[in-house]
Amino acid sequence: SILCGDGSGANAELMLSEIYKVLSLSGIYICVSFGPPEKREKYFKRKGWEWLVSVEKIPKGGATAGKEVKKVQPSFHYIYILKKQGSTVPPPNPLEEQNKEDKEENAQILNLKQ
Repeated sequence: SILCGDGSGANAELMLSEIYKVLSLSGIYICVSFGPPEKREKYFKRKGWEWLVSVEKIPKGGATAGKEVKKVQPSFHYIYILKKQGSTVPPPNPLEEQNKEDKEENAQILNLKQ
């Protein structure tokens, strides 16, 4: 119930930001919500996030399943499947970059000594 109460939009953004940060490059996050796509997808479209979003709609079950119940409106759960997209090139390894700089510096020192 991250989208319930005061400050819920900011809480959702913070939560999704942390999820996006820790997911691997092709990681998947699954969100189950009562909110339909027109109310939820805006939270997945922040600048800098590259999600491939798919939605499944399933009827709610529960204690009233099989009983005759007067329904005012259809009752569904929405399953949001968010796959992180982006570059397939992994970020540079800082240690490899440092080793490259050290090798170049050592080569320059050797050239000066000759």
